Amino acid sequence: MVFKKLKEKLIGKKEEKPAEEEEVAETVEEVQPEVKEPEKPKITIQEKINEFMNLPENLDPIPAPVSFKIQFLAGGDAFFIIKEELKQPHIEPSRTRGEDVFIRISEAVVEELVEAPDFNTFNEIFRKYAKSQTADHYVKVDIRTDIFELNKKGFAKSPFLKMLVLGR
Repeated sequence: MVFKKLKEKLIGKKEEKPAEEEEVAETVEEVQPEVKEPEKPKITIQEKINEFMNLPENLDPIPAPVSFKIQFLAGGDAFFIIKEELKQPHIEPSRTRGEDVFIRISEAVVEELVEAPDFNTFNEIFRKYAKSQTADHYVKVDIRTDIFELNKKGFAKSPFLKMLVLGR
């Protein structure tokens, strides 16, 4: 500023300010920090199946003195449901032998199933892909024990087991 005034005295005229130096009205926008919702922990298909399997309406109809195994290959993960006599069914994260039912589920269908908010939605998705399959969306159920034996074990009485075996 001092140099401008000195320059003006020496030259005797006032220089015009270039357009860039003109005062620009500044508008300050307050930027709100982006609030991210904490990510929900990713639910696995085993956790989802365990959640629905242990609902009272699915668990109560299974007779206590029966045992069964249902092997899953879901999106590359192998696990099985085992029900031993006089015990509650539970999930084991491995393969088994002598299973009553073998179920394969594609990765694409697994992603849909874990997003199901309730048992009815889970059931609809499962049935949809058990009935009409494509190359990357499928549920394949291989019943390896006589269906009458499965009925004796309570598969027809439990909505969850019925869905897994019959796709209904």
